[in-house]
Amino acid sequence: FASEHAQHRNMCMEIDHPNEGKVKNIGFPVKLLGTPPTVRRHPPLLGEHNDEIFAEINGAAS
Repeated sequence: FASEHAQHRNMCMEIDHPNEGKVKNIGFPVKLLGTPPTVRRHPPLLGEHNDEIFAEINGAAS
């Protein structure tokens, strides 16, 4: 990440996390002209999506 190429391509980025503050993450490897990628959510907390996953599993089993 220290190379000039990686820095120019923003391959290391910081994301806001609700518990940890700013955390470093790998940047988006694919960059398209006119449609820059954006971070929509923070990395999930342990168990954060359990209810949605269990509901999906239980709905699929019916």
